[in-house]
Amino acid sequence: SDKELDHLRSLTYCSTLKDNILYTWNHTPTNIDINKLPKIQRTMIKLERLIGKGAFGEVYAGILTNNQPIAIKVN
Repeated sequence: SDKELDHLRSLTYCSTLKDNILYTWNHTPTNIDINKLPKIQRTMIKLERLIGKGAFGEVYAGILTNNQPIAIKVN
């Protein structure tokens, strides 16, 4: 709502986001980058919980059979 936006605009700018590498993305993936991603069979993935959803699908936390944690986007 407008009231919430007014409140957000009045808050002091927090520079920690720009300094946190987890919140920055200076690289646009290309088809070459996408093609280099490993192909993982669905049978190697265990979905654990929904961690987010939006217009482009849902994202689940999961784990591979080698116990590596992963995030999976599902359309």
